Amino acid sequence: MSETTRHPAIAKSIGLKREADAIVRRKTFYAAGATLIPFPLIDLATLLGVQITMIRRIAEVYGQEHNYNYSTIRNWVVTLVGDLGAVGVMSGIKAIPVIGPIIGIFSAPVTGAAATYALGKVFTQHFDQGGTLLDFDTVSSRVQFHKEFEEGQKVVQNMKEEANPGQASAVPAEDPQDLESLKMQLSDGIEKLQDLIQRLESADTQ
Repeated sequence: MSETTRHPAIAKSIGLKREADAIVRRKTFYAAGATLIPFPLIDLATLLGVQITMIRRIAEVYGQEHNYNYSTIRNWVVTLVGDLGAVGVMSGIKAIPVIGPIIGIFSAPVTGAAATYALGKVFTQHFDQGGTLLDFDTVSSRVQFHKEFEEGQKVVQNMKEEANPGQASAVPAEDPQDLESLKMQLSDGIEKLQDLIQRLESADTQ
């Protein structure tokens, strides 16, 4: 008799972790795409949306959705990811005419996706160890986040090498809820861009 058969709690923990890991992998792919948007700040807004949605989905896996609070999760993400600094720097680089978007395309996807991977791993471990959204602490999670970020960079690099037409299985299956959420995030980003363009045009006429 296997260890998981004798201990149902262990089997349940393994099953939940696998489900959470699948979400993290899928969202890491989405995060890489979000950082390819060639407009400063809009890419960060979209990336933040992907990361917050990921944490909500992981919380649902562990039965913590009733404690979900968007503002609280957003503040946690900003605190942990902001600690890296690199994601914000890459978004700012895109503001440089001509060369900015090119630098962003080659640099930001790995950084943003690795940060997303790290967030997913941190919250998965927190929930797996019995934690909730009521007792999460960014200070005590900082060391693990940085460790997972370094690992995430390697994982994302491997994803890039695997993602080719001959290996379609490397791309996670699309989730209808995720796609709908991504569409809403992109729509919000487009609205912000249109508003920015209108303000710039108004400034030119003054």
